[in-house]
Amino acid sequence: MSAALLEVSELCISAHRGPRSVRLVDHLSFTLPAGEIVGLVGESGCGKSLTALALMGLLPRSGSLRCSGSIRLGGLDLTRCAMRDLRHMRGRDMAMIFQEPATAFDPVIRVGVQLATVLRRLRSLRRPAARALTLESLAQVGFLEPEDVYQAFPHQLSGGMRQLAMIALALACRPRLLIADEPTTSLDVTTQAVVLDQLKHLQRQTGSAILLVSHDLGVVAQCCDEILVMYCGRIVEQARCVDLFARPHHPYTAGLLAATPRIAHGEPLPVSPIPGQVPTSGELPPGCHFAARCGRASDLCSRQAPAEQRIHASRVACHHPLRDSHTP
Repeated sequence: MSAALLEVSELCISAHRGPRSVRLVDHLSFTLPAGEIVGLVGESGCGKSLTALALMGLLPRSGSLRCSGSIRLGGLDLTRCAMRDLRHMRGRDMAMIFQEPATAFDPVIRVGVQLATVLRRLRSLRRPAARALTLESLAQVGFLEPEDVYQAFPHQLSGGMRQLAMIALALACRPRLLIADEPTTSLDVTTQAVVLDQLKHLQRQTGSAILLVSHDLGVVAQCCDEILVMYCGRIVEQARCVDLFARPHHPYTAGLLAATPRIAHGEPLPVSPIPGQVPTSGELPPGCHFAARCGRASDLCSRQAPAEQRIHASRVACHHPLRDSHTP
């Protein structure tokens, strides 16, 4: 395994509402090796996007949100960096593909001009070189007429096309760390394949580390080396991709796999949804946050948060893990 490019240790994010404090991300710790793609998965509301924003230093440093712990990129603690230094690093050393492409572009400036302007600033290119690289990047993510996209205003592109344009920009910058927050959500299956191929190509070509945030297990299965399963702000299972899909150990992970449509021998397999819903951040139960939805829960689960334990090559935070489970 390559040396860790990103090291996250005891990351906590809390929202302060008057005298009350709500923990949104709870003591998150993981590493992201250079040259690997790690998936961060879980249902909506589990804290995935909030974690991604924290890694990029995009959370406000004052106000209701409080962030603690350390985030080290190449040994440099980003939580201690001045905002000016972070702005210099974004794009060059780390980049992010945002979940909402509609808010990523200025509506009154042509898409190509916006992309080329960023490339000129980050890579010190002259205008013709920046234009050529922009067109090349747009073609690489699947645009058959990159010149038309270059000249278009954001409102003239579909949501999927805006997402692709944003991905083209992130890939063109060749960052050491790329955080992709639901990069394929609004794309059709064919375009999804193009995007995932480009992410893997960037990883192979530059040795970049990629954190792929997604709720789609099918997407992470196609390209991730390791997977972090997140629930209510906590990592409940961490495993190599092949191990997690073959032998999940946390009941929540097994539930996610059972709720994913699958086909075996040409026939669709039954889908079993997880009962209940993800609790809101202000109503988190004590102990294990998944206990109310878990068929293996005991009184201990509702009283005490589980400590992390190692089962084979996986790390699991559960009082009653599935030690001999297989994919349901």
